Amino acid sequence: AVEIDPTGGNGSAYVTLGALYDRAPGRPLGFGNSATAERMFQRALEIRPDGIDVNYYYAAFLKEEGNTQAAREHAQRAVNGTARESRQRSDEALRRDAEALLRELAPLLAHRAAVSTAAETVVRRAKEAGAESEDPPERFWDRSLAESVAAKCRGKSPSNVTEESKPSLSHA
Repeated sequence: AVEIDPTGGNGSAYVTLGALYDRAPGRPLGFGNSATAERMFQRALEIRPDGIDVNYYYAAFLKEEGNTQAAREHAQRAVNGTARESRQRSDEALRRDAEALLRELAPLLAHRAAVSTAAETVVRRAKEAGAESEDPPERFWDRSLAESVAAKCRGKSPSNVTEESKPSLSHA
């Protein structure tokens, strides 16, 4: 479809492809791929940035990827978005789903803010202690780990941390 129509039916083909790459299992079982899903959603947003469907499905993807702040932004765009004339009914249903997603994200964002504040306090205290401190570094927590936690809470992937070593910030 996107080879025939580069705009992919006003972005709809890219939304569908993004959702498919997001939901399908990865190799060796399937073709699912987060990076490809991200590219498809980004392309759809370039074509129709105010689309309810584009923003809702991208918000759901971002939530699954752990980027709750960006998920909130796109869920809000979906709530405020423009319904397609030919798909008003389905877009209004997605608008309600986006409102529900915003309610889901609120406690996660509050939790991340609290964790981020705590991590930044640890980083500040470690910096204040400086090299002249006789206290063992573990007393202040590992500074790079604290910086990684703070970065992750802000929705960024710190470059100095591998996937395996990233701390879990799940809201349990």
